[in-house]
Amino acid sequence: MEKILAQIQKLGFSQYEAKAYLALLQHSPVTGYELSKRSGVPRSMIYEVVNKLIDRGAVYTIPSDPLRYTPVPAREFLKRVRRNLDATFDFLDQSLSSLKQGEVVNVISHINGYEAVMNELLAIIDKSKQELWLSVWQDQALLAAEKVEQAVNHWGEVNNNYPG
Repeated sequence: MEKILAQIQKLGFSQYEAKAYLALLQHSPVTGYELSKRSGVPRSMIYEVVNKLIDRGAVYTIPSDPLRYTPVPAREFLKRVRRNLDATFDFLDQSLSSLKQGEVVNVISHINGYEAVMNELLAIIDKSKQELWLSVWQDQALLAAEKVEQAVNHWGEVNNNYPG
């Protein structure tokens, strides 16, 4: 469950929002009070959290007395998130690329954390044009192998003489 919470938070959810959404997926419809008890979100925060989830399109309200909440089904909600993220990425791709960029300076960077290092490694592979030299441990080589194969295939398509 902790892994799921962490991944939901990567989508921009707070810890409380992620906990409340997961609790709703498991038990619904529920009142705010019941959701607080099931999710571990403090009662003083639950209505603020639920309102944020409603704004995100993750929760429906059921008009009743008292008001009840139910989640948007996970697949549907993830489709909505993906659609919104894709639109955001498309906009930023166009907008940021139009900004004037300074001269590229080669510097040594210090990158902390396994995930950040692997993201940088995969980005370097994606940016490679003709030649690539890697020195990595076996576990990292296995993760990078697919990207390296894609790069080699791309080089073959571009050069028409490099075996892909």
